[in-house]
Amino acid sequence: MTNNNRGFSLVELAIVIVIMGLIAAATVAGRSLIESAKMKSVISEIETYKIAVDNFKVQYEGLPGDLKNATSFWTSGTANGNGNGKIGTGAVDDDTEVYYAWDQLALARLVAGVYSGAGSAAVIGTNVPESQYFEGTGFSITYIAAPYSYADALSRNFPANYIVLGKNHATDNYLSSAAVTPETAMLIDQKVDDGTPDYGKTISGTGNGTSGACTSGSDPDIIYDLTNSGVACTMLFSME
Repeated sequence: MTNNNRGFSLVELAIVIVIMGLIAAATVAGRSLIESAKMKSVISEIETYKIAVDNFKVQYEGLPGDLKNATSFWTSGTANGNGNGKIGTGAVDDDTEVYYAWDQLALARLVAGVYSGAGSAAVIGTNVPESQYFEGTGFSITYIAAPYSYADALSRNFPANYIVLGKNHATDNYLSSAAVTPETAMLIDQKVDDGTPDYGKTISGTGNGTSGACTSGSDPDIIYDLTNSGVACTMLFSME
C-alpha cells in the first residue's frame, strides 16, 4: 500500500477525537459563561430598579404610581395614585398605578426610557421596560397580596410590592407570562435570596401560557422543577 492510500492510524484518530472533545467542552463552557453573565446582568437590572424606587420614596415621600400628589410635580402626562402604599390593589387604580409607576420613575430621571403610563395590558417597551439580557422579557412593578397562593407554616401569604420579571400577556396589567426556565430561576434565586421558590424576598411560580410547571411539591416543601427545561417561571423580587 502506498503512502497516498493508507488510512488514519489509531494515534491520529485518537488525536482527532481528543480535539473534538475539547471543542465540545469549550462550547459548553462558553454557553455556561454566557448564561452566568446574563443572570448577573439581570440581577444588576433588578437592583438598579430597587434603588430607583427607594430614591423616589425619599425624594417624593411616596411610591411611584401610588403617589397622591404626582401632578404637583409633573403637570401633564401622569396621574395621582391613592397613596395607600400599594402599587395597584386589584381595583380601579390597577390600570393606572402599575403603568404610571414607570412613567413617574422616568419623569423623575431615576430610570432610563420613556413610558406611556397607560394601557390595557403590560407591553414591554411601551409602558414597562425591557430587560437587555433575556430576549422578550421585561419588568413590571405591582402589589401582589398572595403570590402564587404560597403561605408559610402559619398560613400567612407574602403581600408586598414586587418587581416582576416576565413576558407580555394579552390582558394582564403586569408581565405575567413565563420568562425563564426553572433552572435559571433557581440560580438567580440562589444568588439573591435563599434558593427556594415559595419563601423569602424572591418568589417564583408558573407563568401564564406555559406547557410545564416552574415548581413542584406543595407547601412548605415546594422546589424548582428541574425536570422541566422549558421556559416556565415568572419571578417576583420584593421591594419591602
